Amino acid sequence: DGSAITISPPTTFSKSIIQPSGAITQSSSAITVDWSAGNFFTANLTATLDTVQFQNVTVGQRILLRLNQPVAAQTWTNNDSDAFRGSTATGTSNADVRWAGGGTPPTITAGTNTGDLFGFICIAEAVYDGFVVGQDIK
Repeated sequence: DGSAITISPPTTFSKSIIQPSGAITQSSSAITVDWSAGNFFTANLTATLDTVQFQNVTVGQRILLRLNQPVAAQTWTNNDSDAFRGSTATGTSNADVRWAGGGTPPTITAGTNTGDLFGFICIAEAVYDGFVVGQDIK
């Protein structure tokens, strides 16, 4: 609920939170990422990707999204900020993804059997910082 937690004396946490990867199924030229389902998602691209839809996002939340090219190389035809959509309190709108390195959205790797990993942090409603974690992962 966003309230502060005070721990005294200092406490050591020795376990991590482990969640399985959330598999995303591509529908036509879009994928939907339900942020309430976890923090790591994978999508095997089966067609050209035009839209990434974010749903159920909480400000401050962080996720990783891996886009895999399993067989044939697909493309991201609309690799600009308009490709990302975010659900807001008033409905769905374009998400403002501010990409590291100058704001230019990345081009996904087109090679067969490769993957690209992206990170996102929601910093305000429908506003995200976007990062390329790695590309051409084999």
